[in-house]
Amino acid sequence: MAYLKSREGLKIKYKDFRHIFLTGDIQIGKTTAVNKSLEILNIKPSDFRTYFGPDRAKPDRLLYMRSASEPAVYCRENAIAKFEEGHRVQVYSERFDS
Repeated sequence: MAYLKSREGLKIKYKDFRHIFLTGDIQIGKTTAVNKSLEILNIKPSDFRTYFGPDRAKPDRLLYMRSASEPAVYCRENAIAKFEEGHRVQVYSERFDS
């Protein structure tokens, strides 16, 4: 078991990297910590990653999903949910079935 720490103070404890779930405030270094950990350990992720786009702090935004081994792409084809102020989250469940 080991620990990795980002400059911002975010710590990741890992035993195996099959699944990672991080939560935290915007811009705390979650993605940076995961990317750096994968780089240090020379691990290529094989699952998927969910992420918000540059508009993540706005009330109207999209949540995206893409292969964890590929860079983030902010296009409608990769959107899996839409958040709109005053409305329930609209989930694009058909994207999970393809």
